[in-house]
Amino acid sequence: MPPEIKPNLTYISKSGQQLGPFDDTLIITSLGNGTFDYEDLCWREGWEDWKPLESYYPKPKGSTSSPPSQPTIQRQEETTLWQGRPSMLTFLGLWILVAVTIWFGLGLIPLGMIFWRYYSWKYTVTSQRVMIETGILVKSSNQLRIRDIRSINVTKSGLEGLLFGLGNLELSTAATADAEVVFRGIVNSDKVRDLIADIQVGMN
Repeated sequence: MPPEIKPNLTYISKSGQQLGPFDDTLIITSLGNGTFDYEDLCWREGWEDWKPLESYYPKPKGSTSSPPSQPTIQRQEETTLWQGRPSMLTFLGLWILVAVTIWFGLGLIPLGMIFWRYYSWKYTVTSQRVMIETGILVKSSNQLRIRDIRSINVTKSGLEGLLFGLGNLELSTAATADAEVVFRGIVNSDKVRDLIADIQVGMN
């Protein structure tokens, strides 16, 4: 109990400290501006125990003890759905050159060219982007957001397309523009095209 009792004045217990006494007008103002909380304890002359301020100073209708929490914005995590490189069959001409020159001890030259070209290209489809990474010693990349893609075409030509079904997947952000990203000489190019189309549908 406070050492000095003043009629019709209220003592406040906040954060372990006893404050006051305060008159009703000041307390109501302090509750309105957030200086005091309705959960803080109060005591008045004649009370046996401390009580929450809310029991003596009711909240205005429609008020809450704390502001509503802000909605949580969940960002979709980007995941890799497909990765590939040009098929080794794309370099059919170089493989023929390897077969011809190997008898002269020169087969390692075109063979090295095959593997250099193969590892110089990497194609990736994620849940949000398509991307080409080029280079071995010095790398660069070109990418498009899937939601921006307007044209998806597959072309198959030459012996690689006729005999082995290899195709070029051409992607652009405008239906009439030249392809901005091309996955060259990939196996199952039709399935990769359909994968990208399905991702676009899921974004709508």
